[in-house]
Amino acid sequence: MVSRGLGWGLLLLVAAGGPAAAQSEARKRRNLERKLAMDWVTLAEWTFDYEEALSVAAEEGKVVFAYFTRSDRPSAYCLKYEQELLTDPDFVAFGDKVVLFAHVQSGLPEQKHTELLQEKGGSEPPYMVFLDAQGKVLGPPLGDTPEAVAASLPHAEALARLEGKAKSRAEKVALLVAEVLLGRVRTVAEAERRRRAIAGRTHDEDLAIDSAILNLRILSLLREKRVQNEAEAAALGERFYAWYRKGLRPARQRAAVAFWNMIRLHGKLASDPEIYAVGYEGMKSWYGGRPRTAAALRQMAEELEALRQGR
Repeated sequence: MVSRGLGWGLLLLVAAGGPAAAQSEARKRRNLERKLAMDWVTLAEWTFDYEEALSVAAEEGKVVFAYFTRSDRPSAYCLKYEQELLTDPDFVAFGDKVVLFAHVQSGLPEQKHTELLQEKGGSEPPYMVFLDAQGKVLGPPLGDTPEAVAASLPHAEALARLEGKAKSRAEKVALLVAEVLLGRVRTVAEAERRRRAIAGRTHDEDLAIDSAILNLRILSLLREKRVQNEAEAAALGERFYAWYRKGLRPARQRAAVAFWNMIRLHGKLASDPEIYAVGYEGMKSWYGGRPRTAAALRQMAEELEALRQGR
């Protein structure tokens, strides 16, 4: 029994676990307020209500871009996304083409959908994923640059539109490419089996499928080889350069960065400026104009010039 001498304010503190619990909750509320006052929230039209996001997506015929972050404790990775990716003008423009939904893990008792991150395939914030208007996972973006996120959208839209409905050859090809790039098809063997089921493919359609499967091949090789030094990376780069000359280009960030960087190292060890330039330009296409990578790209440009000068 609580003494009559305790005021209602103190009674509430005791019921909630005492002053420490009340202070902890107050701190979480302040952290959430600070999160929601950040530039990324105000620059684009975000909704923080999951049901509203799905409703708007259904009404407007759009897919949902879901971003999972947290305010209950600091996250350097979340902060990086929120200060760089989500405030980039290209991302803000991309936001007009989708429904932007943010789920902020606050740790507050009234928070809804506390298991939503795990339900949509994530484990820890930050996590980004495309959803259809029913909330079904379409897949993560191709990378964490504004260009990669924007390049993911046609594939997310194709998957939302064509899954279970693809009839024409072109639709089946577009669906397969989308499923490979967004991680629905995870192995080369499965992708090739799906390809064989599409009769009458054109050369361009096969090239599109090959380029999508290339991402799986690269990631599989990286898992198998466990590259330890520049020489091993350059050996893979020689193989990647042969694929490049066939017109194949990876689209997923992890595969693409390995692809272009190892081609660059192949050119470096072969003392071939033309090959080096291919890898350098590929790296620049992903990271050019980004302050964090400016020094590394500048060093690559200097190495390329040295190769051209025969130094």
